[in-house]
Amino acid sequence: MALLRRAIELHGAGKSAEAERTYRAALALDGGNVDAQRNYGVLLHSLGRFAEAEQQARRALALKPDDAEAQLNLALAMRKLGRPQDALEAVRRSLALRPNSATAELTLGNALQDLDQNEAAEAALHRALALQPDFAIALNNLGNAHIRRGAVDEAVAYYRRAVEVDPLYTEAHYSLGLALLLQGELAEGLEEYEWRWQRGGLKPHRFRAPLWTTDAPSAATVLVYSEQGIGDIIQFARYVPLLTARGHRVLFGVPPALERLFAHLGGATIVPPGKALPSFDRQIALLSLPRALGTRIETIPADVPYLAAPPKVVSHWRTRLGGDGGVKVGLVWRGSTTFATDRKRSIDPSLLGPLFGVPGVRLISLQKEPRDHDLAVLRGFGPLEHIGAELGDFADTAGALLALDLVVSVDTAVAHLAGALGHPVLLLLPFAPDWRWLLARDDSPWYPSARLFRQPALDDWPSVIARVATALRESATAQLR
Repeated sequence: MALLRRAIELHGAGKSAEAERTYRAALALDGGNVDAQRNYGVLLHSLGRFAEAEQQARRALALKPDDAEAQLNLALAMRKLGRPQDALEAVRRSLALRPNSATAELTLGNALQDLDQNEAAEAALHRALALQPDFAIALNNLGNAHIRRGAVDEAVAYYRRAVEVDPLYTEAHYSLGLALLLQGELAEGLEEYEWRWQRGGLKPHRFRAPLWTTDAPSAATVLVYSEQGIGDIIQFARYVPLLTARGHRVLFGVPPALERLFAHLGGATIVPPGKALPSFDRQIALLSLPRALGTRIETIPADVPYLAAPPKVVSHWRTRLGGDGGVKVGLVWRGSTTFATDRKRSIDPSLLGPLFGVPGVRLISLQKEPRDHDLAVLRGFGPLEHIGAELGDFADTAGALLALDLVVSVDTAVAHLAGALGHPVLLLLPFAPDWRWLLARDDSPWYPSARLFRQPALDDWPSVIARVATALRESATAQLR
């Protein structure tokens, strides 16, 4: 069919809107054309319209149930829709119909990774590479599989091979950057980390002003704009005073939740969203500053505190929480559900029982929005005060932290805030941690007041909780002396 050939050509040329119109015209003439139904689904998938892509794959399969490509398209849509078990079943049907497909083995490996079946996932990815040795996506994803089980050196080798195969493969460069940073190789890692802008998830601002570099005139006005999450902004805000120390006037764009906390950060002018920007001479993204300043592990600016809570807020919380009742310990057990790997860093409250009943310890929940039944589960172990609902912005949270003796937290913004305040924090980390926590150490060059408690094996939270409970007993005993 001429219309179908034309639609495929338009899609290949990147003319998606015209291709979609042509697919629709082809299907209006012949709705029973399996190739048209299937390929229209591929277009919809490329446009991020995954629910529609699923329906198109199902229409193609209704016409031809033994169509291996349509089964694969269905699996791809299921993964994007957050249904990995359905994706697994669909891709297995595809492989049964067409066994020697590198793309299907890749998709099988990805679905198995989504389901935490890591050994089977690696086996599928190896089969994909046996069929197609220079399959860059499979090399990258095999690197990801090794990261999950703590084999970082091997992961780096796979990422390097993926970049060698495809020098413009954004995801492999980004993955390589994260793995190198995790190893503490900041020089090369920060260079590769700049590929984050090409991935599609972040949208760099398109300012006309040149990028800030260390040879910018000392009197320049520099816009530093935030990116990524609150924890990232808190961690890297330490670089803003380094710019003002160079004689720059710094405009720092931050979200409203941080505006009051950052009000006196290194003499910078805080610019919340929606406020008109004054004129500026240079600009740079916040997480690009470590690279621009040539940061290495030994030169991380770790003078804490570099943030402070308003004195009135601290006074309020000290009165609110009182001065007695044992060691006051703030507790955060979950991160934001919008974070891609939150299920790895967050802890089911049913595992936290050993933290309760430690003599001389008073547990206080800082969780802003506890999930259903979380507080009830925890209070089943013992007394728990909850102040999370009373916390407004992060200046409030900072004041509450400073009224506590220490904080126990998963890897979320509260942990970063405690570290930035120079306040004691016991940080609970998954087996495959975020890059900033490095490997095989119980301290952090970013936060001298932090103690790191790592999972010794995948998903082993119980041993982490047991060690934290011991640390709490030690703190309570020390206070009684």
